[in-house]
Amino acid sequence: MMRTENHVAEETLIRLRAGSRVDFMVVYDQFQKGLFTFAYHYLRDKDLAEDVTQSVFMKIWETRHRINPALSFAGYLYRITRNEVFNELKAIANREKAKAGMAMATPEPLALSVDTIVEQREYEELLEEAVRALPPQRQRIFRLCRQEGLTYQEAASQLGISYYTVKEHMTLAMQAIKNHLGRNAVFIFFLATVYGST
Repeated sequence: MMRTENHVAEETLIRLRAGSRVDFMVVYDQFQKGLFTFAYHYLRDKDLAEDVTQSVFMKIWETRHRINPALSFAGYLYRITRNEVFNELKAIANREKAKAGMAMATPEPLALSVDTIVEQREYEELLEEAVRALPPQRQRIFRLCRQEGLTYQEAASQLGISYYTVKEHMTLAMQAIKNHLGRNAVFIFFLATVYGST
């Protein structure tokens, strides 16, 4: 698979390791497209590939002190991306398995039990509560991208902000929402099967 230019100056990595945001953006601009393409090749979903790519760069920033300028930084990036992709594929497989189990256990899929309907409504209320707790701009971006189906670029254009700002807000929004839902153990199953499939 074609990748972006792999060479990164050792000085750039040293400054990144020391906390240089400028050099972080240099690395981001150099590898973002290649990592997205790599992730999309396996996931076949633009939003999932964007989320994986963003997650990789967040990990790079959070663990920048571990960067070894003497080793292949491109190889390091793609290994992290591969692991993130595999984790996402496993999550997808688990969701599909859960759905299949539900289908087998329900002879009449359209005849949902009262308990199931109540639980689904409670889940939706909890999700809405989590979204409303987001800062106004982050909430608006989440609704545009996840509930109205806009791409990150379309949302950026509509709001008059950068693509990268939308991605950052979406990453933080997803983390906050998942944390909120995760604190309510009764909804973990719905988080995996309903919310995770959007």
